[in-house]
Amino acid sequence: MMDRFLSKRPPNANVVCQPPSKKPSPAAKQGKVSALVRVAEFGRDKFYADGDKLFCRACNVVIEHTRKNTVERHLKRKVTVENAVRNLLSQSVCSKEDIKEVVKSYADVAKETQKEVIEEATLAQSSKKVVESVVRQMDADKVEREKRRTNVVVLSAPEPAKDSSSEDKQKEDKKFCTSVLGLGIPAKDIKVCWRAGKADESNPNYRRPLVIRLKDEELVKEWTKDGKGHKTESGHWINRDLCAADRKANFLSREERRKRQQKNCNCNCN
Repeated sequence: MMDRFLSKRPPNANVVCQPPSKKPSPAAKQGKVSALVRVAEFGRDKFYADGDKLFCRACNVVIEHTRKNTVERHLKRKVTVENAVRNLLSQSVCSKEDIKEVVKSYADVAKETQKEVIEEATLAQSSKKVVESVVRQMDADKVEREKRRTNVVVLSAPEPAKDSSSEDKQKEDKKFCTSVLGLGIPAKDIKVCWRAGKADESNPNYRRPLVIRLKDEELVKEWTKDGKGHKTESGHWINRDLCAADRKANFLSREERRKRQQKNCNCNCN
């Protein structure tokens, strides 16, 4: 039954297996290129062959000749072109075509080099400007921190009467700090106090932050609970007087903490 599915050959048939044809790869072809072929391809004025080695006449160095692009890159090097110019100038007799070709090659290389130098200089200049700007900002922030080192800020403090003098306003603000806040700090520990920003006449309920300069940093730590800030029994927040950079950093830190808390809350709910 199974014989009909089997192909039958004559007993004398000889089966010859043909090996798969192998085409030479590009690398194999490149390996067959001799130094003499490159000399004939690029010119005897640029290269010469010594056995299986290819020498550059301008540089007098051995060039790897199996790859054509390697030879082309060597000819475009600035050092190669400069050596070719020197060799040409040292000759007593040279053709106009040789001079024109070498000068053109030197001009092309000089143009590329000039472009790279300009790009690097522009990048370095812009980087220098950025660094200088950052350094100036850091110095300004350092000065601001030093100025605010003994300051605290009280939020939602009631505004003094508008028609009062500056001295009366300061006395009223100091009285608020010593009596209303309930921290038990005498008035002698307060150097000066003032309001930050301008009053908003369109919004009579708006209260500007009250900035208070104390005698030393120990009082600042005491008032702000070691710089963390706190809410007094009277319902007023007291914080350190931070510069703009530190305020922004604190804001971003609070936002990141709020996002983590919200994420954890969502995970627990699920």
